[in-house]
Amino acid sequence: MSKKPSMPSRRSTKKRILIGVGVVALLAIVLVSYFTSPAYLRTKTVGNIGDDKISEAEFSYFYQTSLQDAYNSIYQTYGEYTSYILDTEKPLDEQYYQDDYTWHQYITDLACASIEEVHALCKAAEDADYTLDETDAALVDQAVASLETSAENAGYSTSLYLRMMYGHGMNLKSYRSYLENIVVADAYSNSVLESYTYTDEQIDEYYNANKQDFDTVDLRMISIRGTTNEDGTVDLTEAEAIAEEALSTYTTEEELAQFGVDLDEEDEITEADDTLYTYIPASQLAVEGMADWFFDEARQYGDMEIFHDDNAYYVAFYIGRHDIDYNTVNMRHILVEPQDVDENGVYTEESVEAALETMDSYFEEWEASDMTEETFAEMANKYSADDGSNTVGGLYEDIYKGQMTRVVNDWLFDPERQTGDYTIVQSSYGFHLVLFCGETENNYKTTTVSSAMQNADYQAWYDGIVADLAVNFKENVGSVMLG
Repeated sequence: MSKKPSMPSRRSTKKRILIGVGVVALLAIVLVSYFTSPAYLRTKTVGNIGDDKISEAEFSYFYQTSLQDAYNSIYQTYGEYTSYILDTEKPLDEQYYQDDYTWHQYITDLACASIEEVHALCKAAEDADYTLDETDAALVDQAVASLETSAENAGYSTSLYLRMMYGHGMNLKSYRSYLENIVVADAYSNSVLESYTYTDEQIDEYYNANKQDFDTVDLRMISIRGTTNEDGTVDLTEAEAIAEEALSTYTTEEELAQFGVDLDEEDEITEADDTLYTYIPASQLAVEGMADWFFDEARQYGDMEIFHDDNAYYVAFYIGRHDIDYNTVNMRHILVEPQDVDENGVYTEESVEAALETMDSYFEEWEASDMTEETFAEMANKYSADDGSNTVGGLYEDIYKGQMTRVVNDWLFDPERQTGDYTIVQSSYGFHLVLFCGETENNYKTTTVSSAMQNADYQAWYDGIVADLAVNFKENVGSVMLG
């Protein structure tokens, strides 16, 4: 059984401040090499936003925080391979984010955008006589205390630790000031965002006008790669011919799926389900024309079409479309992963059998218990291999369709599912003992569409507050970060 990942899932988004509150990653050792230029004086400016002068020290703070956030984000996905994408031991102006756009330019642009956002929001908050509540106000003290603890644990004074992290112009007073601005900006932006509320009629109207942004589709897809020439170009002649023949030859899901299995010579498609994709949003159908075709209101089960990009031809089979008018659900689960893979990265048969035996023992323990949700939570914390939930009793809340791996999703959203139901299912991750904790009162359409409406209204408001705000950074603003 291969650990082939499923297509990524859509998640609802919410407007957030670009920089997190007081995030201090322990990258001091690898970042200290960047501070070889003269001392960053707090009075030396790199630009202004309205009446606010932006010092080199402030820019340095946002630059390093942006770098830390970017590094951590990449590390969460690529782990030990992060240095192949962003190597903090090498000059950032010699590494490319994309094309001729260096990582230094990218981080500089992030820092400038973050500074602009924080200052614009702080000014708007001041104009609105906005004040922090006690909980938000305490965040600054908590962040400073966390920094002081990190400095102590690393064996440095707070002042030296700050200079190592953010440059010679940084001190505790400036650090606190930047944090206070960030907390105010974040809290005020959230208060504005949450002030937008909508009636059911307004939500329905917005959804009906923008269905393609919210609905998902089920489909089968076969990709036929072109032939790479010696000069690096891709010849699609043969791929096009194969795609055209498939379109005229195969008319059923089963036939097209088998075609995909037979066609693939690299064993990426080993079974029919490898050609099946469920709950796919338009945003994931990136090939030109594909999203519009799949989301055409006239589309019917069994419709087929071919598409292409610069590298391949694609044979597509339309299965169906899902709206988002349903309530989310909660579940708890215990995951048992097979431990060994063969040279192809596939779980060995012995490893799968051992995992199933372990899962069977957990299943028997569960059925011999009082079978309460509390007992299941204790077992999940004790046994589950899922790092994302094995400290919270295996709990996942407000699950939407397509969020979980397909076999779990299909079981959770079976119309016959009842609170307290449980089962064992097998996915590409291993074996899951799943407990259905019930349907929530949260309608996914209401929460998702209202969130999109809030984001749109917030963005219009934000564009308004910055429209007349003079923003000027020196052309070489990022040079202060280079030796």
